[in-house]
Amino acid sequence: MKAEKSTKPRRSFRVVKSPPQPVALGRDIQSNIGRQLRAIYGDPIDEPVPDNIMTLLRRFDAAHKQ
Repeated sequence: MKAEKSTKPRRSFRVVKSPPQPVALGRDIQSNIGRQLRAIYGDPIDEPVPDNIMTLLRRFDAAHKQ
């Protein structure tokens, strides 16, 4: 037994994308994110930079100034 095809017209839909809207975070949320980032990355940031890395940074800085 074959299924009968529908005689109703098929509807097609077009998806319309709107441009992305910028997201603004309130000061309290930004402050909270900052505290959390400092809690996670605070120790490595406070560590001294190794001498070989400082030497490279000085070379890059000198080359950039020329």
